[in-house]
Amino acid sequence: MQISILGYGAYGSAVGAHLENNGHNVIKETVQGSDIVFVAVPSFAVLEVLRKEKENLADKKIVICSKGFSNEGELLSTVLEKEFHNQFYFLYGPSLASELQEKNTCFLLLAGGEGLEEVRDILESSYMHIELSSDIVGAQVGATLKNIANIFLGYCIGSSLAENTKALVFVKAFREIQNIGVALGADRETFVGPACLGDMYLNSRHRKIGVELGKGGDLAEILKTLPYTPEGFRNLDNLKKLAEKKNINTPFFEIFYSLVHKEINIKQVIDKVLLL
Repeated sequence: MQISILGYGAYGSAVGAHLENNGHNVIKETVQGSDIVFVAVPSFAVLEVLRKEKENLADKKIVICSKGFSNEGELLSTVLEKEFHNQFYFLYGPSLASELQEKNTCFLLLAGGEGLEEVRDILESSYMHIELSSDIVGAQVGATLKNIANIFLGYCIGSSLAENTKALVFVKAFREIQNIGVALGADRETFVGPACLGDMYLNSRHRKIGVELGKGGDLAEILKTLPYTPEGFRNLDNLKKLAEKKNINTPFFEIFYSLVHKEINIKQVIDKVLLL
């Protein structure tokens, strides 16, 4: 099968290598001549990238690997469905790019509607298992918010908080992610799968940034050194917009927002989290 990948960074290239290992022909950064399109650009660029290819996207299945809300505080699915008539799928889960390249065993969630099994068959291999779901809202909310939660967890590690305290933050974060998702119409069960709980377990790039912040690093200086876009920070702002639009309470993430913006310190954060 001919498969396009838009966004050939670390993750996009890892997915591309995996698809080639499965016997497919991978086309980079163009959709012409392909049957299905994988999108791995930063979430804020998804709409723009697909708009550029709109004339060539007719009838193609599109798999979104990008994790995030739109800059207007909307789910990517909501924004995309307003402009495109394609079948969209969302592929998320614990799958570090370096480990995909090494063919380490992993499992991911593929959310969408008609045609899910066909897309799963393209992806699955001896070392990659795909779980199917119709809950595209839960998949997106879990995948997006776990990035923000991982920054917070990293901050706790960098601040040398005790294991019991880090466990408290983990549970409170996970519980609020579930509550936000359910308020948006998601199935609570989705969040105990690979797209959220599974991915929260990883020592991800977002967690590593959080560790440096917890050690006292300056956010602007840290971001300057990175060769990639840490979307969790942008989506912390986008979550605020979404919560205001939908009238959803997000006390845990509001506390973290205050920490990132240096309105409170880590001790005050834990005192507040404890009361949630």
